[in-house]
Amino acid sequence: MPPAERLLARTVLWTSVGCAAGMPLLVVPQPDDPRLTFVIHVSLVGAFVIGLAFHLAPLTDGLWFGGSGLGDVGRRAASWLVTAGAVTVCAATVGAATAVALRYDPSMQYFVVIAADAVAVPSALAILGVRRRFGPQSAAAAGALLAAAVVWSVWRYLDRVGVGAEGRWIVDGARFGTIVLPVLAGAMVVALVLFTVGTRRT
Repeated sequence: MPPAERLLARTVLWTSVGCAAGMPLLVVPQPDDPRLTFVIHVSLVGAFVIGLAFHLAPLTDGLWFGGSGLGDVGRRAASWLVTAGAVTVCAATVGAATAVALRYDPSMQYFVVIAADAVAVPSALAILGVRRRFGPQSAAAAGALLAAAVVWSVWRYLDRVGVGAEGRWIVDGARFGTIVLPVLAGAMVVALVLFTVGTRRT
């Protein structure tokens, strides 16, 4: 089976397992203030998709897209972007399914998807780049640090802004732009640098 098809099969399997694992959450009591539950939830989804990124990474050790006209660097970058995309889709799907199981307000469910993808994208890019350049242990550290930074920014936002009636997400653009976005932008810059360094390792 070609690597791309194996990647798809593994992503579907992990996504299915993640969604199924959320079913027991249906019996978890709904908290009056979901902020701590939310942060723990996003952290667990982040850990899950970091595991997926490591599971998929070996499939990209060989060069994909033969005959595409791309050089080795371009083919490697393209396969890594596909892999990071698969991890991101998994994060969104598992995050949404488990948020529904936890019976969050619909606005908070949407925020879970945003936060899960904000964790998944830089973590996956960094893991793929660092794994090739510095090895799996360094990749695990890089992915975890970037994920932790994003989760921390989300926690700070919820701590400062709070939640609305019935656990609704309060959208405060000014505070989101000063608390979450700078951390996310920094994580993306670091991830893209590590991604680029990894693609260019011979």
